[in-house]
Amino acid sequence: MNVFEYLLNIVIPSVKAAETGGWQPSGVSGDANELIQRTLDLILIVVVVAAVIFIMFAGIQYVSSQGDAGKAKTAMSSITNAIIGLVVAFAAYALVQLVMTNIIKKDIQPIPTGTATQVIAVVRGA
Repeated sequence: MNVFEYLLNIVIPSVKAAETGGWQPSGVSGDANELIQRTLDLILIVVVVAAVIFIMFAGIQYVSSQGDAGKAKTAMSSITNAIIGLVVAFAAYALVQLVMTNIIKKDIQPIPTGTATQVIAVVRGA
């Protein structure tokens, strides 16, 4: 399994046909909270990786500015913006975690599993 497939399995559970002929989601326990949590984790990972790349790129720009005040200022601004982005991302993640654990977690219904007919009946409320 390559990295791309691993990241997709965090967010989008692959669906496989069960031996009984029904469709069963693989990689999740049938809990919508877990799916939301995995999605948030993936978003946070992407944001952190992007911020690190921006900081590295801005650091290279800063070092290669060779005393040019304009280039150095631009690079420092990029570093500052990346750090502010990280702080905002972690604050948003913490806020969503707080909401998920205290408010929503008790109200989200499990993801229906079973045969396609059973899942459709559950979704329609029959």
